[in-house]
Order: sequence, then C-alpha cells, then structure tokens
Amino acid sequence: MSGVILGRYWGGLSQLIYVIIGAAGVPWFADMSGGPEVLLGATGGYLLGFILAALLLGHFVDRHIRARKFTPMLGLMTIANFGLIYIPGLVVLGLWSLKTQGTLPGPWELLVMGLLPFIPGDILKITGAAALTRAITPKEPYGEEIDIQKAEGWRVP
Repeated sequence: MSGVILGRYWGGLSQLIYVIIGAAGVPWFADMSGGPEVLLGATGGYLLGFILAALLLGHFVDRHIRARKFTPMLGLMTIANFGLIYIPGLVVLGLWSLKTQGTLPGPWELLVMGLLPFIPGDILKITGAAALTRAITPKEPYGEEIDIQKAEGWRVP
C-alpha cells in the first residue's frame, strides 16, 4: 500500500528506509527481529520484494488512471505480491537453506516452506488493499497520467 498511497518514488523510498532502519537494528521485522542478519536470513528476499512491489504499484497508480480501479489493481497487486515479493523471497530462502543446512531445497519444498501456507491470507489482503485503493485514490487525472486522453470525457467509477 505504500506505493499506492505515496506514489512510485516516495513509496519505494519508504520501503527502502523501512528495510535500512530494520537492518540497522530496529526490531520491527517478523518476530520483532532486526539487524543485518535479517537481510541475510530466510526472509531477506521478501524484504527486497517489498521495495520492488512499492515501486511497481506506485508507478501504475501515478501513471494510469485506470489502474486505480478495483479489478486492474487486484491484478497488479497479485503480480506484485506473487511475482515481485515471493520470487526474490523464495530465491533467498533457498540460498539461506543451502548456507545453513548444506542442501538446496527443491522447487516444491521451497513452495511449501515459503509460499503455499501464505496464499489464503495474501488473497484476503490483496482483495482488501485493492478495494481500499479504489476508495482512496483520485478518480480524476492530476496531470502525470499517460492515459489521460483516454480518460477525458470518461469518468472512472
């Protein structure tokens, strides 16, 4: 939601600051953890993904009026969540497992550890966030949208 609310630059920067401050030792990551070891641990890739997701969602909200509607935002948030957050998260989880246990888990094992248990909750959160986006984002163009000509004379419901 930081990218949606703050836009592409400030949303991405807010997530970068979140990760940097947490890496500096503020215990606000999962299980009230913090410090540089978190970035090098099992969840470090997911934290990187938060930055990427904020940049992508902020870009679309800033540049595309139609992305502010529920259905397009639901699709974008699904892509950001499962593509930009989970892919780096699973890669780092696999590397962390290799480093700590000496074996690289197979793809199915990685999915069972780092993705499948979270899908139901993620679907609920994505749906709620897309609905909230629809409610709080501007319905009219404010000048930077690239689809502004398509929106003229067309009201975004």
